[in-house]
Amino acid sequence: MDKNSNYQLDEIKNISIINLVEKLGYTPIKKGNLFNLKEHDSLVLYPETNSFYQFSTGDGGSVIDLYMKFTDSSLAETIKSLKDFSNITDDNFTYQKDNKIEKTEEKRFVLPVKSEGKYNKLYAYLCKTRVIESPVIAFVLKEKYIYQDEKNNVVFVGYNKEKQPVNATKRSTLTGCSFKGDVFGSDKSVGFFINNKSPNLYVTESAIDSFSIMSFLHIEGRNFKDNNYLSLSGASNFKALEYTLDNYSNIKNISLALDNDTTGQEQKNKILNLIKEKYPDKKIYISTPKAKDFNQDLVNFKQNTKTIIREKSLDSCLEITI
Repeated sequence: MDKNSNYQLDEIKNISIINLVEKLGYTPIKKGNLFNLKEHDSLVLYPETNSFYQFSTGDGGSVIDLYMKFTDSSLAETIKSLKDFSNITDDNFTYQKDNKIEKTEEKRFVLPVKSEGKYNKLYAYLCKTRVIESPVIAFVLKEKYIYQDEKNNVVFVGYNKEKQPVNATKRSTLTGCSFKGDVFGSDKSVGFFINNKSPNLYVTESAIDSFSIMSFLHIEGRNFKDNNYLSLSGASNFKALEYTLDNYSNIKNISLALDNDTTGQEQKNKILNLIKEKYPDKKIYISTPKAKDFNQDLVNFKQNTKTIIREKSLDSCLEITI
């Protein structure tokens, strides 16, 4: 790499990480000298070093690493996009990291290109790694809630009330790889909603947890299609829950099935208060996993059912009077 290229790379690394996440459609929230993302509360932004760290995944680094994480771009694609973003050219090195970036035409939301042929990687990841029941996988594939893209990621598609795809999240199918990211331009206020036109709604943090609950219901001989499922893509994405309750008035019963960790339990209480204030006619149930989340419960259950003593999973929910 020549001296000019090195200088361009330094300029790119000086792009304000706060401005970048805003450009990508996220909401930074200031907490002291740091920032969290409203949509990913475990991700911390450090303006002083222009870096980030996500405690839930262990990912971190510079603006280059962040862009690659959230867009699933290669290093070459990232460098090109960030050069365009900061107006860096071979003759122009005037970008200042604290400058306000003028609004440009937003990139249109486009779903990743589907993989040709069979979805072998998708099946292996969901069935072998995540131990999701085959009928559940077949159902969400048939209803076009998921597919495998050309890079062999599983793509989870969120639809609005007009049944139009408006957001998508990608997860790597590679063993040992924790990559997950949102497709650029996704509308995070809608969420990943499996609509079975039921009065019952299970609310989870991730789509995998929704699939895990569906799997438990199937194992118990119950019809998982008797319920709707909403993944918030993070415990603090209240807008997705509000959008669902505002637009699907048939929902009467809500089961909160958030992660069994500090963040999940804190957000559970905030959601309870939200529903109490805005949707007092809804009945609320709490379903707490024995491990960190319902997918880990499912993995444990299938690995050694003799040592996992589990109550009838979703019959034992505690109704909350509000």
